[in-house]
Amino acid sequence: MLLALTFGLGAFKLGFTTEGVPGPGLLPLLTSALLLPIGIWLVIRPGAVGASEPFHRAPILALALLAVYAVVLPRAGFVVPTLAFLTTR
Repeated sequence: MLLALTFGLGAFKLGFTTEGVPGPGLLPLLTSALLLPIGIWLVIRPGAVGASEPFHRAPILALALLAVYAVVLPRAGFVVPTLAFLTTR
């Protein structure tokens, strides 16, 4: 939910239109509009986190892979990191 609110505030700072065309704040606004209801639903639904659920490493590994992708992308260009990211299992 905090991420959605941050995207929404950033969208207002960037602006939604530039000379009659979509501006740089449009995509963060759409992202926040999609993330906010999902975040609210996850917070208010009953039994969101059960005490008996096992720990899975897959989400942590996915976040680590996304972080590596974000670091490598500006240095190696778009094609090579994206192909490596898409083919990593």
